[in-house]
Amino acid sequence: MGSDLMGSDPMGSDLMGSDPMGSDLMGSDPSGRYSGRQRATGKCIGTDIYSGMPSRSTSTARPLPHASDDATRRVMDALRRIVRGLSASARVLPGGSSVSGAQLFVLRQIDAAPGLSIGELAARTLAGQSTVSEVVARLVARRLVARRASTTDARQSQLTLTASGRRAIAAVDPTTQERLAGALGQLRSDERETLATALESWVAAAHLADEAPSMFLEGKRGAAEGTGRARSTAKTSKRVARA
Repeated sequence: MGSDLMGSDPMGSDLMGSDPMGSDLMGSDPSGRYSGRQRATGKCIGTDIYSGMPSRSTSTARPLPHASDDATRRVMDALRRIVRGLSASARVLPGGSSVSGAQLFVLRQIDAAPGLSIGELAARTLAGQSTVSEVVARLVARRLVARRASTTDARQSQLTLTASGRRAIAAVDPTTQERLAGALGQLRSDERETLATALESWVAAAHLADEAPSMFLEGKRGAAEGTGRARSTAKTSKRVARA
């Protein structure tokens, strides 16, 4: 009955021909009745939506470390905790707008040392001047930060918080960025060097070394998108409350 079943089933050849292990399974059939026919069809499982998918022999995917590699799991778990903490750093302000964790980090640094220049702020946030300038420009546009010409050097500007900026960080705990930077300071210099070298090697191996090191979760459209999401959430909450 085997040959009748396989021959009459309209999906039979597709099912067996597309199974990643199909050729092995059918090739082990003592009669050899199906192995040649199935390899010749080259079709996919029961439907054409999977056609064109690379086979195992042509795939460019690299094998992942074995699940029992404890060090790999610990690294990935540590990264997940960091990303989760950074994602939770944003704060929704009265009126529905939001401030990202990176912006809160910058606001708190300016509040701690009013009158900072861009260069000094970059040093305090462990970021590049161009990266910090982008974040400051967004905060100035939102009237959370005031930028004035320096009284001692006209080529530089001094940064201070506005009243709205001070309200934005009122009762805010240290951000994840601050805690991470502070924790790095608690490591020995040789531990920081080892960590830096390992992370740089990891990033290079993942082909991410050319990515710009912007502030955490602060893309070029981050502020606008965050504000839009917060307002959308606020509107939805109001509609639910009315219902």
